[in-house]
Amino acid sequence: MMAEKAKAVVKRLFLEEQWSPEQIAKRLKAEGNAIHVSYSSIYRAIYARMLDEKKLSHGERGVVRKLRHHGKTRHRKGTEETRGKEFSRHSEITEAMKGLPFYFPKPHAPWERGTNENTNGLIREYCPKSVDLETFDESHFTTFTAKLNRRPCKCLGWKSPYEVFFEVALHLT
Repeated sequence: MMAEKAKAVVKRLFLEEQWSPEQIAKRLKAEGNAIHVSYSSIYRAIYARMLDEKKLSHGERGVVRKLRHHGKTRHRKGTEETRGKEFSRHSEITEAMKGLPFYFPKPHAPWERGTNENTNGLIREYCPKSVDLETFDESHFTTFTAKLNRRPCKCLGWKSPYEVFFEVALHLT
């Protein structure tokens, strides 16, 4: 019975909340949850297709696709970059947003850039570059920002940004 409950909790946090296996394992432990599982066990369950809803046909990858990092993209030598450069039109956006400033990390300050790049990656999961932001309604942005603010962060001792900012303890698992 406990194994089924653990599987349901892990599945919900991984598929619905988009938490990483490490976030799930560490937050379960931080909350003193009766369910104890290591993040390597969660990865093994994902790759063994234990979290998949249905039996997959040959070639289907199932919930493995939900992992954020899929490995490096390989390019042929001499390939020219043709992608819409992030923040290349920041001055137009600043003007349209009535002076809302943009933050750019300082040169030679990699400790600032990591958080910036990670946050950009998280935002791109919900708002891909290939999709016009005008197609989303306000509820889409409200939903995904709430998810991001409830995700536990390693740098915050596995607390969520919401918990740190408002100085409250949430039971997220």
